[in-house]
Amino acid sequence: AEADVNDDGEIDYTEFVPLAVDLIQGKNAKRALEEEKAAMEQEERMKAEKFLIHGMDEEDLQKLMKDVFKKADADGNGSLSLQEFKSCIEEAEL
Repeated sequence: AEADVNDDGEIDYTEFVPLAVDLIQGKNAKRALEEEKAAMEQEERMKAEKFLIHGMDEEDLQKLMKDVFKKADADGNGSLSLQEFKSCIEEAEL
């Protein structure tokens, strides 16, 4: 067919090499495109997951968590006792 450049009914080495190179390059390009698409989808999924946590971006979520922690830290010592932690979780309904 197309690979049989000299129409002798056989594909010799000089006819085979360009065809094989084209096929390999095509497969490699397709694989690279699929990998790029998968990476982009993963990145978008991660962005969406971050945003979907209470409809907030990461910065707003961190601020909220700091505020919740400070409120739960009743004695203001910078850490939560077991009781403060339990109360925090119960109030947040987690």
